[in-house]
Amino acid sequence: MGTKFVDLKTVTLMQLSNALGTSLFPVKNNHYLVAEEDAANFSLYLDFYYRSEYYALILIKRGTVEFSVGARKFVASAGDVLFCGPMEAFVIHTISPDMQMKSIYFTQKLIEEAGFNYKTNDILKSFSSTPFYILSKQEKIFFRIDYHITQLGFLNVSRDRIDYSNDMIWHHFSLLMYEVQNFNRYLEQQSHISPRLEAITADFFNLVNEHYVNNHDVQFYADKLAISRKYLTKVLNTTLTKSPKEIINNVLLIEAKVLLKNNKFSVKDVAVKLSFADQATFSKFFKKLTGKNPSCYKVSAEF
Repeated sequence: MGTKFVDLKTVTLMQLSNALGTSLFPVKNNHYLVAEEDAANFSLYLDFYYRSEYYALILIKRGTVEFSVGARKFVASAGDVLFCGPMEAFVIHTISPDMQMKSIYFTQKLIEEAGFNYKTNDILKSFSSTPFYILSKQEKIFFRIDYHITQLGFLNVSRDRIDYSNDMIWHHFSLLMYEVQNFNRYLEQQSHISPRLEAITADFFNLVNEHYVNNHDVQFYADKLAISRKYLTKVLNTTLTKSPKEIINNVLLIEAKVLLKNNKFSVKDVAVKLSFADQATFSKFFKKLTGKNPSCYKVSAEF
């Protein structure tokens, strides 16, 4: 099932390129890559946690993929478009034998070089507010995204001389970004939750991703958001049907599982890295959420 990445914490674009075999071919722009995969040459291990440092747009052409992002489990099927932002922890559970997909993976630098400024452009803001989603059975958008990804793949092959290829890359990538914005607008139209609550939820997730290692307490995040702990709990129960503590604990648990499966770290090391008071406190936390001691989990085959 491909080459197992040594660094369990993040997968870089270069590591992904090596796993896909695309690094064998010189490219004009190394801030993105386009890949087509099927069940026979799928590059990632199943039931194995990964975290990417790049953005991804994935088209499911045939079959199904079952996967989790954080605590959320999904099944994507033919005709679905998946979008995932950087630093999202994910695991692929199953792929059907007939699965085929086309993907583009790209860095923050490519977005910035294309002229999209975070402070003034809703496209980048949508990346932060909705770090993962699926657009299902939107045939016209699927077709347009497929077309732009295909063109970006052709244009990035350095052995092919194409006049104005760099300009054409920026053209197709910009149009692709606007399609992503259409994703976000579509989701907003489907949502009955107020923009204010969605903004608080997005800001909370951003803060947790930034501070969870050193700050496990809900009050810290409520203070950062300048709202009461009670109101934060009410908002997240409305938008996600989960409490703030559940979300913080889940992010910590995923990171703990990733670190425990790394032979470089002992249980004590993981406790220290995740800012638990001591190993006993970490072990109690881990067992409460999983039913297993971290030392037993570390030597098991389970992910």
